[in-house]
Amino acid sequence: MIRSLGFHILGRVFLVLTSFWGGASRSVGKIKFYGPETFIEQCSSAINEELEKYDKSLKEKILSGKINLTFFHINDGYAMFYTVGLYSVPKQIWSYGSLGICQYMVFRYIQTLEIGIGLSSALKDNSQRHKVLMKNARAKMTAWLIQVKYPGAWIDCYK
Repeated sequence: MIRSLGFHILGRVFLVLTSFWGGASRSVGKIKFYGPETFIEQCSSAINEELEKYDKSLKEKILSGKINLTFFHINDGYAMFYTVGLYSVPKQIWSYGSLGICQYMVFRYIQTLEIGIGLSSALKDNSQRHKVLMKNARAKMTAWLIQVKYPGAWIDCYK
């Protein structure tokens, strides 16, 4: 619990700092993107074109729901603060363009729904609970990919 609380506090600080990093930023509904302009364009296309094409109702839920998500560009490694809704988009994801980014954002949305967002979720979190919730999130993501007939080998990433 203390570890999760520490990550939550660090994530809140990181969330504030992302707006000062420079580069471009854009909001699409409840989602914010930070990074180079080409990355921002790919993220916008992922939501406005790819997700629209595969699951219009999910797009509406993500853009108008109660969860705020923030995605930022990163060249090496990754960072995620799930109880804050803050996720980097690793190079191995954004190198696939809007198709890769779309499935990644959907998974992070599903993950956030499973784990929860906010201080109360951070206080409840522990490694055993997290493991179960991530297994549930991966199962839901696999089901979504199959249901919408998402292209590529993305299903293998969530098994």
